[in-house]
Amino acid sequence: MQKWTLVVSFFASLGLIAGCAGVDGDSNPADPGPRTSGLALSSDTLADTDVTGMKFKVTGCANTPTSSVSQTVKKDLEDMYLPGGISEFEDKPYDADSQHLFSDHYFTLPAGCYDVETQPLTGPQNNYTKSQDCSKATKTGVTVEDGQTNEILLINQCKGPKKGGLDVLGTINHPPEVLSVNFKDSKFISQCKKSNKNKNQVCVTVKDPDNDPLEFVWSSTSMGQYQGSLRQVSKKRVGENNKKWKVCAEITTGPKGDYGFNLTAYDLATDSTGQLNRIENILANQGNPNASNDDISFPVYSGVDCPGRSSVILMAMNNNPGPTSTGDAKDYVKQTAGWVNPFFADPGSAKVLYVKDDNDQGEHPGDAQWVTDRLKAKYGNGNVTKIDEPSGGLSYGSSNGSAGPLSQYDIVWFSNPGYPVDDPASHTALMKFRNTGGGLVIQGDDMAGPVAGGGPGNPHMDTFSFLNFQNNGTTTCGLTTNNNAGSNYEVSRADSHPVTDGLFGSGFDYGNDIDHTTVMGKGETVVLDAKVPGSVCPSGSASATFPVSTIIDPADVAATDLCNGACNPPQVP
Repeated sequence: MQKWTLVVSFFASLGLIAGCAGVDGDSNPADPGPRTSGLALSSDTLADTDVTGMKFKVTGCANTPTSSVSQTVKKDLEDMYLPGGISEFEDKPYDADSQHLFSDHYFTLPAGCYDVETQPLTGPQNNYTKSQDCSKATKTGVTVEDGQTNEILLINQCKGPKKGGLDVLGTINHPPEVLSVNFKDSKFISQCKKSNKNKNQVCVTVKDPDNDPLEFVWSSTSMGQYQGSLRQVSKKRVGENNKKWKVCAEITTGPKGDYGFNLTAYDLATDSTGQLNRIENILANQGNPNASNDDISFPVYSGVDCPGRSSVILMAMNNNPGPTSTGDAKDYVKQTAGWVNPFFADPGSAKVLYVKDDNDQGEHPGDAQWVTDRLKAKYGNGNVTKIDEPSGGLSYGSSNGSAGPLSQYDIVWFSNPGYPVDDPASHTALMKFRNTGGGLVIQGDDMAGPVAGGGPGNPHMDTFSFLNFQNNGTTTCGLTTNNNAGSNYEVSRADSHPVTDGLFGSGFDYGNDIDHTTVMGKGETVVLDAKVPGSVCPSGSASATFPVSTIIDPADVAATDLCNGACNPPQVP
């Protein structure tokens, strides 16, 4: 049988984007000859892809006589375009006026069946790699016949530039406008109880020109001697077509004096997360950090001393085990002191007095200094004074030795780490201090019971803790819970509150006695409680879970309950 060798030519187009064909200098329009660029093409100049050459691969079809044939050739681009005025290629498949880069190779092969592939290449000719911009093209089962040239054209499709529509709208936004400030009585405070209807309230009317939803932020300012606080109590639409907002807040003051407050109104819109956000935050995310709010500051003057905040902590800080073992006690001291002091204009420079009860009998040595050091870390050495309780007790208005009167301090931290209070005068002075706006903390694991043994006429510490005293907690359901020599109490957070936020994790052990008490339910908040693990108390006995720390906010408590019948209540309606 005679064996013939044939010639096959392959073309590869490198894109579908039109360009301008070069002319060889002959301007005769009747000349049908091919047009060229006049120079060799080294890369795709039509669409700026990475193509600089082409790989041609011919492989015999599987299971045919030519299956062992395989040839691969790499070529650069031709220096002309197709169809390029060559009638043979016009409309086969490209339009006569189109321009397509290409490469070509002519194979001589045995007659038979072949699979053909063209792969665009990039890089210099001596170091070609596969193009990232244009894909390979294949055709299978191509027949080469004896004595014939089978010419095929493959199209290697390239990626086009990514494009989409962008429709831009420019919108106009206006900030809110504060229209008026009105007091529902007077800016001169003469009564403490802020929940008394229409007393100690301020109302501000605000509009937004675009009728956006609004956010209102109330705050204290440094324009007054004290900080005070505000709590929003109402917000409603008012005016024609409900295009205005009226918001009201209750004012809380402490000591007599001047206070400063502020309201800021922000307009809101839905951000990219689908949440309402301040428009000025959205502007900032656009790279345009313009404000879109309005605010108003105003003074308030208090002519009456109003009760301050207080906290009772029924633990020694440095007992081992105890709160210091968690590493959080230092922040617990700072956060408690910060919370009871809401009225000073600069909370970081409040004046603090630490008093160690003279009945401490040497128990828990070092506790007083440890707490004092934490207070100094928060408020500065010059703002914290540490004293031992004077013989006979504290005085509110008279001198307490080098410390002077309690009335000149913003916070008093009174501590007897391991024994009850023994001076009724101190109870009276501390009550007066709290009920005239001072921030008070009472700390020690035997500080919930009666003063000086509960003799006739002696006051009781439940006036500070709002806890009913049962016993000193040295035993619990038959188990010893005293002197770090028996079962430990497990202390943990009882309620979420700023004084314990972020602290103590799952809790801590406390190895000494903690006074057993029950809550009075008069507005106190228990922030820490303790239990004895594994104990089962008999029916009718004390519970195995006890409050460890309470906080008292006058906003939550009836005025007469602040003294629990043991003293004259502060002036309230």
